[in-house]
Amino acid sequence: MDVMTLKINESEYKFNFGFKFMRKINPLHRQPVEGMNETEDIGFQWEVMKWLGTGEYDSLITILDCANEGFEPRIKRSELEEYLEGMDCEEIEALDKKVHDFLSGVGLWKKKMEAVQKGLDAMNKESQSES
Repeated sequence: MDVMTLKINESEYKFNFGFKFMRKINPLHRQPVEGMNETEDIGFQWEVMKWLGTGEYDSLITILDCANEGFEPRIKRSELEEYLEGMDCEEIEALDKKVHDFLSGVGLWKKKMEAVQKGLDAMNKESQSES
């Protein structure tokens, strides 16, 4: 089981990044499949790109909220928001690294995380060449 724990306000919370997480997060965003009358679920990639690419921490909250589904204790989105709001820059960076490294090491997400990182690298390269 791919479970990460975080201590938030003196409570230990578990976050599972397995199939249940995948079924919860992927349908949150869909895109058309080129040349077909179909759509594909891209919630994971969408949320990770927003979080890592633009610092959109609501996306990190969505990722953690989906991964905490089914666990007791269950953390509320508002508690996650308060937790992040109370962090300084170093603490946020440490949380970013912990979640990023954990997701990058999960078999189900390793290739998607690599693809997201390639996309972010390409975006950064493009924005630097425009400068």
